[in-house]
Amino acid sequence: MLKQVRQLHLYLGTLFAPSIIFFALTGSLQLLEQKRPQESDEARRPPQPEGGHRNEQPGSNKLTLALKCFFLATAVGLVSSTLLGIYMALKYNRSRALVWGLLLLGTAIPVALIAMMA
Repeated sequence: MLKQVRQLHLYLGTLFAPSIIFFALTGSLQLLEQKRPQESDEARRPPQPEGGHRNEQPGSNKLTLALKCFFLATAVGLVSSTLLGIYMALKYNRSRALVWGLLLLGTAIPVALIAMMA
């Protein structure tokens, strides 16, 4: 029973690995993009009330930055562990062709669905 569960985990992990890596990388890029203020952001901000305060809690910018750093580290960990899982699947599984096939299928399915939506 345990062997079958491990095999299922391996096959599902390899099938979904490309999407997991894609979502982790694009999510981290969004976090990095939000850290840099853009010139257009200044124009869209409402005028500040007198005294220069905007109803922000003290320390909220530091907490927001800490949360973004944590999620960035989470994305790095997710990509790293997924790549390690792919390596282990290729190294320790008897059927490398099946692993490569699942990786290609896990890449082709989302690409095909996106292409059909366009």
